[in-house]
Amino acid sequence: MRAKLWLELTGFALLTLIVAALPRFVSDFRARELAILGMYFIALLGLSILTGYSGQISLGHGAFMAIGGYTTAVLSVDGVYGHQIRDLWTIRSPA
Repeated sequence: MRAKLWLELTGFALLTLIVAALPRFVSDFRARELAILGMYFIALLGLSILTGYSGQISLGHGAFMAIGGYTTAVLSVDGVYGHQIRDLWTIRSPA
């Protein structure tokens, strides 16, 4: 049991290091494509947990992704009071 936990934590740490270091070794286009892939992966993982483990149906996942994308685009391009905001600053935790 302890070996399995150690193996899972080691695998997670290795995956985290790969994800953190990978954008430094690929082109900007590939980094953007990997970021989009990661966003879809997170959305699908959340939907999979909701429908697979709890058996519920969610129509809100797509709506929340669309609202977040639209808000990020507006704040990145138009900004607030004429000041553009970096796209990373628009990502905020709900708490």
